[in-house]
Amino acid sequence: IYLQSQSHHWHLQCHLYSKNMELDELYKEIGEYVDSIIEGLMSTRVALQIGSGKQYTFLPLEQCIPVLEQYVQAAKHIHQLLDSEDDYGSVNSLEDIISFLERTLYKLKVLQ
Repeated sequence: IYLQSQSHHWHLQCHLYSKNMELDELYKEIGEYVDSIIEGLMSTRVALQIGSGKQYTFLPLEQCIPVLEQYVQAAKHIHQLLDSEDDYGSVNSLEDIISFLERTLYKLKVLQ
């Protein structure tokens, strides 16, 4: 959920057109992917708990790629856990997120 706000923050900081447009796509679309997996998880588990007390800080644009790479690695770890539980709906939703983030990373790294 936080990644949508963080990616919007990066988008607003970015002055390189191609990367600006890719970050625009990221913050506009990541919410739908996240919503899909959360709703799927909530259908088989308990409701999402809000208000963990954790405070978030916006990270600078320079950390965009490393942070997205960390999200992909975390998603792959969660993918393994869900796959071991035969939660195929959530696995499919998570694969969509992983693919979307990997495409985004490719464009951010390669396109100038």
